[in-house]
Amino acid sequence: MRALYRTALVVIALVGLPESPRADLGLLVADGVTGPYRVSVLVSPAPLRVGRSQWSVLVQDASGGVVENAEVEFSWSTEDRGAHSITHAARAGSHPFYRSSEAVLPVDGHWLVELRVRGAAGSDALAFDVLVSPGLGPWRAYWPALIAPLLGIGLFALHQSLRLRARQSRA
Repeated sequence: MRALYRTALVVIALVGLPESPRADLGLLVADGVTGPYRVSVLVSPAPLRVGRSQWSVLVQDASGGVVENAEVEFSWSTEDRGAHSITHAARAGSHPFYRSSEAVLPVDGHWLVELRVRGAAGSDALAFDVLVSPGLGPWRAYWPALIAPLLGIGLFALHQSLRLRARQSRA
């Protein structure tokens, strides 16, 4: 019986494990100097996959100070499996000093990202490549929702079994 308890606890612990911790804004995919600016680009989810992604940008001047009023525009393009092109202006992000944009990348493969920065010190662009992996299949994306009812039924059955054993031991 103790083996059943231990197995149930291990299963509950494994199902309840949180996703591995990541940086608050995502993975750093580009960091470079473009004209008078130093630009750092972070993306979430990491690794980057087909579908919705969140891009955050920190723009600094040459001395390392944050450029608060910089205008940032993203452009994503690919030649893999037909040309795709997406352009978005970044808005104020949820974190101070960061500009943010959201993109839905429809295909996997290599994407060219061009970031245009305009501010009081001038304007310039930074270009870099990112690799977009295939999206999660429905089983991998929704497994917690699919296993939750089974876990509930298992816990109910375990509880009923323990109550029945307790009644039988008292009798």
